[in-house]
Amino acid sequence: MPVLIVGESSWIVPPKEPQSLANSIMQALQEKQIKQQAWLLRKEACRSRIVDNFSMEKMIEGYCRVWFN
Repeated sequence: MPVLIVGESSWIVPPKEPQSLANSIMQALQEKQIKQQAWLLRKEACRSRIVDNFSMEKMIEGYCRVWFN
């Protein structure tokens, strides 16, 4: 399910694996510091994914499809 939400634009950490969480946080911090262009592209991809799939309008469309079709 998490892949459906974040897609390929972010890190996914398995539940109850604090070391994986720590590693992902470190990767994110390193990307932001060292690979600034990659970070900006990732940030834009995340924003676009949210707007394209989870905006208020998209959520309303989805509910209307379920309720009225």
